Amino acid sequence: MNDSAILSYKFKNLGSFGEQGADIRLTTNSRDPKKELYRLIDGNYVNLITAVMGANASGKTTLLKPIPFLSYFFSDIPSSLTHRILIPYNRATYSNVEFEIKFILDGVSYKYDFKAFEDMLIKESLYYKNENNIYSYIFKREVTDESFDEHVNLLEDDEKSLEDALQVLKYDYVEKSNLFTLGKKEGVRTPCNTSIIASARRLGDSLAVSIATFFMQGAYNVTAWGRLPANYDSIESKLGVLYKDKDLFENVKRTICQWDLGLIDIEIEEHKITNEKGKEDVVYRFYGVHSHKNTQFKLPLYMESAGTQGALARLVDIFMALKNGTYAFIDELGDDLHPNMIKPLLDLFVNKSTNPKGAQIVFSCHKPELINYLGKQRVYICQKEDNESECYRIDEFPSSDARSDDNLAAKYLAGAFGGIPEL
Repeated sequence: MNDSAILSYKFKNLGSFGEQGADIRLTTNSRDPKKELYRLIDGNYVNLITAVMGANASGKTTLLKPIPFLSYFFSDIPSSLTHRILIPYNRATYSNVEFEIKFILDGVSYKYDFKAFEDMLIKESLYYKNENNIYSYIFKREVTDESFDEHVNLLEDDEKSLEDALQVLKYDYVEKSNLFTLGKKEGVRTPCNTSIIASARRLGDSLAVSIATFFMQGAYNVTAWGRLPANYDSIESKLGVLYKDKDLFENVKRTICQWDLGLIDIEIEEHKITNEKGKEDVVYRFYGVHSHKNTQFKLPLYMESAGTQGALARLVDIFMALKNGTYAFIDELGDDLHPNMIKPLLDLFVNKSTNPKGAQIVFSCHKPELINYLGKQRVYICQKEDNESECYRIDEFPSSDARSDDNLAAKYLAGAFGGIPEL
């Protein structure tokens, strides 16, 4: 069993969420009767599955964006100072985004937080939980008041460029050198649009490498710009991974062929082609093997149904997370899939033989029947009023309104928990 997990994350001024923000807990408690749906790690009862439900445009996708954002933020070194931080801030308020995540990595509990505008970090910090069970800092970085004031003044001067304003920003930086090895000199001069973790990872700090790797190994179909479509192009980019990882390929193939999609086998072929510059490129092609009256034939991926393409895309994401023991953040898990396929997908995380490392999945969907299966400790409801979103977990309602033995799905559909469209 893997001793790494995401425990919680919260944010403000992101997407359609304002100052009230959102606080997402991926843990439960020892009284939770659905013991197969969580695991104990370092004293935390970590949920293997968490669902997000609500009406269209209620903020469900935004709720999934922060963790995939960290996958990019902890690995990316922007090419220029004016490269914007790809974070979907609340355009109604233009306030700075605030974010905090708590996670366990290799048995150690960490907390990372930051404040940022789209063109600059205001501050960021990393903490670990010490022997006294208290979060103690590993590094802290914050823009100085003087340079921030000068930055604002330059932005108000039409003759000055954004780059001029960003160049005046200065940061205070401290670290515990026995825990983190970036150094004050590098910490101070890390660009305003770059995470300290990304900077330290580039220079080989072991903790930064471990943290970045954990988040980079997660699987997701959502970015700052929204959900990635499960189309031919998005799947084709993953075919090379399947071709090279035989175990991953066999897991995906076995599962998709069991789902009665008319497939008896799938094949991936490697092809070498000459590009426009005369250089050799390697491309991968998918073929589904079908049979009809004892005759077999192959179809390329683009001729397969949307359901088959969607199932393939989801299975690649999910089995990558299962293999690495990390996470999958999937928007609209049931998109292009038959409703009966959703629970078998989730069962992959419940079954210890398919999820030996305790990977987690957080997903949005419009399948209220899953609420009774998951229980109130694993379902968040999103709703929006006056163009501002809020979210809450069903177990935040009084126990008299959301008993564990209630038909919670029926109550949700009746409007007891909110998050349904007013038609």
